[in-house]
Amino acid sequence: MVSKPWLASDEVVDLANELIANHHSALAGAEIAYVMKQKATPAEAEQGLVCTAKKITPLMSVLCGEKDFVVLIAYNLWNELSSDHQRAMLDSALCSCSARIEDGDFVLGDDGHPIWTIKNYDVVAHSEILMRYGVSVLQEAGKRIKEAVKTND
Repeated sequence: MVSKPWLASDEVVDLANELIANHHSALAGAEIAYVMKQKATPAEAEQGLVCTAKKITPLMSVLCGEKDFVVLIAYNLWNELSSDHQRAMLDSALCSCSARIEDGDFVLGDDGHPIWTIKNYDVVAHSEILMRYGVSVLQEAGKRIKEAVKTND
């Protein structure tokens, strides 16, 4: 039986807000939902994607309300990581959340709000995550994730 997703804890939201304040000022006006799901998909686990960001489409907004993004967190993988690794994974998901920019300014929609988009990875991880945490953090997280996947199969 597949368990239903649930809203992430206040601790996760507080960490995300800290990351946004320190590294993602463009997201200060974005409405982001943080949702835990029991398990990563096999593809997410294989790629070490503990947290994934998705843009809320107009159809999804009917169900989610006035949110711009949702960050999905795979509980089975998240729970295996140290707080430093959790920080790096959440930071990476937030790097994917972006606004459309032209000539250095946000492109605004008819409602006057930024047009939000998902930014593709510039490497297997975002380069700014590598700069902040180093390759070793991602390598260690990858090892732990692969171990967790093996024990949970």
